[in-house]
Amino acid sequence: RIAVLTPAYPPFLNLPPFHGAALEAVHLAQCTSGTELRFEIEFRRLAAALAKPDTRLLLLCNPHNPSGRCWSRADLRRIALLCDEHDVLLCSDEVWGELPLHPASAPFTSA
Repeated sequence: RIAVLTPAYPPFLNLPPFHGAALEAVHLAQCTSGTELRFEIEFRRLAAALAKPDTRLLLLCNPHNPSGRCWSRADLRRIALLCDEHDVLLCSDEVWGELPLHPASAPFTSA
C-alpha cells in the first residue's frame, strides 16, 4: 500500500497500481481565508493511513502539486516522525523545491 496526499500530481495516483500496490488516498483539508484557498494536512487522517500494517510508502510532493502549497518545517518534521513511528518509507518529490514562492518554504531534507 502506498499513501499519497490528495489531490495529487496524476502520475502519483497511477504509480501504486502500476507496481501492484493499493493506493491509500489521504485527503487534504481545504481551508479558506478570505478569498484564499489553502490545503492543510489532516494529521490524524495521515497517521491512520500510515498505521495500516500494509502501508509501506508515503509519496510526498513539496511544494505540493497541484496546489503549490509549501509545507512548513513543522509539518515536514511531523510527517517524518509519523513515518518513523509506523516504519513507512518516505519518498519526497521536491522537483520544484528550488523555486521558493513562499519565504517559509523548506526542502524536506532540511527539516
